[in-house]
Amino acid sequence: GAAAFRAAIDNTLDLAGAAQQHIEQSSALELLTRAQLGIVCFRRVAPGFSAAQLDELNERLLRELIESGFAMISSTRVHGQFALRFCILNHRTTHADVIDVLKWIEAWQIGA
Repeated sequence: GAAAFRAAIDNTLDLAGAAQQHIEQSSALELLTRAQLGIVCFRRVAPGFSAAQLDELNERLLRELIESGFAMISSTRVHGQFALRFCILNHRTTHADVIDVLKWIEAWQIGA
């Protein structure tokens, strides 16, 4: 019934909050929007990169993440900046899944 739907929605909100917390604690990631309704926007950062270079870097990162088959996230623009967009909808997504994707993004080799 409705309780199962409420629990699934609560879980996605909790997972977006966990993603936000991980992003805020990461030196490799920058939070662009706070978690809202299961969505959080962020980007990979690198010292010395211009805004345009960060846009290109994150577009390439997203392409490589999707092509790897490891995870599927989307993108958007936040205040003109290219952003990686976590939109957690699947009721089977776990905390470990979310953190694993963020760790993949943090470990992604910028110069590769």
